[in-house]
Amino acid sequence: MARRAITLTIVPHALFEALQFTLSLQPVGPGQQIAQHEIRNALENAMDARRQRLTISQFQVSPLKWGVRICKPFVRLSRLRSSIATIALL
Repeated sequence: MARRAITLTIVPHALFEALQFTLSLQPVGPGQQIAQHEIRNALENAMDARRQRLTISQFQVSPLKWGVRICKPFVRLSRLRSSIATIALL
């Protein structure tokens, strides 16, 4: 993500299973065919909305925020070391 490259091919497991289950059903009548079609459209819309959110969120993170996110674990580790040193001195 640091290079502004994102993988959108991975679909959430629950959405994939729901789509697979919906497509595995054999509709009996026209009402069930319409329902299956609508469910498929809704699941595809959910996947598309997820892709759009990921794409938008990727571009909304400024370089400063990325820097803070990268440095944060080191700061926490430093605080942990100083806390351990303080406890050791007691």
